[in-house]
Amino acid sequence: HEQNDEMCVHAVASCGDVLKYVKNKTDEVCIKALENEGLAIRYIDKPTAQMCLIAVQQNGFALKFIQQQYELICKTAVFNNPYAIKYVQHKTLELCLLAVRADGNTLQYMHQPSDLICEEAVKSKAEAIKYIYDPSAYILKLALKKKPYVIRYVQECNEGVWLDAIRKNSSVIQFLKNQNEKLIIYAIRQTPTSIKYLDEQPDHLSRLA
Repeated sequence: HEQNDEMCVHAVASCGDVLKYVKNKTDEVCIKALENEGLAIRYIDKPTAQMCLIAVQQNGFALKFIQQQYELICKTAVFNNPYAIKYVQHKTLELCLLAVRADGNTLQYMHQPSDLICEEAVKSKAEAIKYIYDPSAYILKLALKKKPYVIRYVQECNEGVWLDAIRKNSSVIQFLKNQNEKLIIYAIRQTPTSIKYLDEQPDHLSRLA
């Protein structure tokens, strides 16, 4: 049987990926396919701006296959799925903020992000601190206030930062690389059971517990 438009429209409306096998890709067929599966845009040689918009509305990751990345298309893609920021060619401040405010971990796809972007990222998700090289004291404080255990992702912390984290949750001493006795004593006095996180338990520390 030969393919006709009605048959193709019906097929792609049920499964957008079928567009791959459609010989005559009319606008109607393409749009129906994209409404079902945005990633089907990879089978369209020269998609219109309307097709691109429909694609990213259905699946933000469709941006990966779009060369003409107009602002509205990028914004729609990132709004639909913040991780689509990975495929944005020109990552503007607005788009980066839109992404990190939705999910701080999207920070990993930004090259040399500004302090404002980093700040918004850790406000959204404290774990985003692991994607920040040499975070400022303020950003570090924001992250630790949200989740003290993210101190495990920070390369270097001074004693004051550690004390602050232990004050919030003494179990963070399990991430202490250098066995700083002052910090350990502080943690054990606050929560005696935190001694279980020590590899070595000297007698004088055991007595504290």
